[in-house]
Amino acid sequence: LGIIALSFAWFYHFCTGIRHLVWDTGRWFSISAINLSGWGAVICSIAFTAIFWMSIYKCNSLGGAMYNNDLRTE
Repeated sequence: LGIIALSFAWFYHFCTGIRHLVWDTGRWFSISAINLSGWGAVICSIAFTAIFWMSIYKCNSLGGAMYNNDLRTE
């Protein structure tokens, strides 16, 4: 569970970094835009975390087919 929380923190940091880059351009400074972009960062972080861990799960459920010698066809 801790590693999932750590990956969420990384994705949240990434999303809010993009938010700050947009702010550096002078955009999205109204209260409603700040609230919306804040919630957008949270939602995107949850989505990125879920996609990341689902892709890891899917790769592991394949048994690492790229590296599995049991799949040789002879």
